[in-house]
Amino acid sequence: MIERVTISPRKPSATPSWMVSLADLLALMLTFFVLMFSMNAVQLSTWQAVVTSFRKQFNPHAAEVMPNPISEAESVLQYSPWAVSLEYLSALLSHQVTVTGMAWANVIRLPDRVVISLSVDGAFEAGTARLSPEAKVAIDDLVEQFSRIGNEIVISGHMNSEQNTGRAYQSNWELSLRRAEEVASVFRAAGYRRQIKVVGYGSGRSQELAQMASGLKFPTPGRRVDIEIMAWSAEISNAR
Repeated sequence: MIERVTISPRKPSATPSWMVSLADLLALMLTFFVLMFSMNAVQLSTWQAVVTSFRKQFNPHAAEVMPNPISEAESVLQYSPWAVSLEYLSALLSHQVTVTGMAWANVIRLPDRVVISLSVDGAFEAGTARLSPEAKVAIDDLVEQFSRIGNEIVISGHMNSEQNTGRAYQSNWELSLRRAEEVASVFRAAGYRRQIKVVGYGSGRSQELAQMASGLKFPTPGRRVDIEIMAWSAEISNAR
């Protein structure tokens, strides 16, 4: 006797199989982003407590490191630029001026600076803001010394009370400024990369310069360009 087998067709599932896979993927992605958020927004105090708990659990005999505060921490962290003592710098520059035969230059030691005073009559071409070839070479040699220190440098131009008779410059102030800029340009051309303050005073300080004229080698102290090497703050406070 032959038994008849009845095969009934399979009813389709209410949920397609691809939706199950998509739901698993979304659940995994949600878990991943939750973990990322929790790691990004961790509280430092809570994290430190967890780390301390694990450390005590797995290494109970570890030595504790206690912080040792430094009372002078501010002074240790304070930055002081490297600078040269003005006493040493004055002696060095005076020696170099003498050796190189710079008859139109003087080194003046003041309480807060050393000044290399360049006579306009010897360092510049008459009635112009152009340095003589000899002055350019001598200043170029000085720049090599300045490039090794961190002292602030100010270049200031001065004139006497006599009016400028040339037509290239409208006033003594403009001529004094152009001469100071000319000296600063030699510094730049020689490779000096620190900031230089350039000032033209005209005849505004002629009386003050006349009082400082003792010991100068040139007869007109008001007609000059000064290269001023400033003391750093610690040296000024010690001098006071």
